[in-house]
Amino acid sequence: MLWQKVKYEWLNLFEVMDFKAFEAEVIRVFEQVGQEYMISFG
Repeated sequence: MLWQKVKYEWLNLFEVMDFKAFEAEVIRVFEQVGQEYMISFG
């Protein structure tokens, strides 16, 4: 469920041009989970 939210809602793939940029974007999102990005059940 977490990866689905990251992949389809939180990643900014329009700015990703190579693997290094993709890796940096994934790290950026995961560092913000629980602060900027939340999953609510209900």
